[in-house]
Amino acid sequence: MVDSPLAHGQCVSDGSLKMRFYAGINVSEIEELEARVRQLPRGDFTKFRDWFLQLDDDRWDAQIQSDFNADKFRRLIDNARDEFVGGKAREL
Repeated sequence: MVDSPLAHGQCVSDGSLKMRFYAGINVSEIEELEARVRQLPRGDFTKFRDWFLQLDDDRWDAQIQSDFNADKFRRLIDNARDEFVGGKAREL
């Protein structure tokens, strides 16, 4: 992984090579990873896909937990309670 102080999506050129950086990874690394994934045999691809989906789920859960701990859902929770108390809620 490239350790770059560049902003997400910023372009850099050394005169002969132009690369775009995303979260510290240059596009050529992403393209290489994509190519390697495409070449995986079916069984290995299935294992990779299952692992990757679980990783994505775990990261999503961690983000939701972090947002909840930071009280980012407070307004939504309060609005829902107000609607319930005000009789605006209905059973599904």
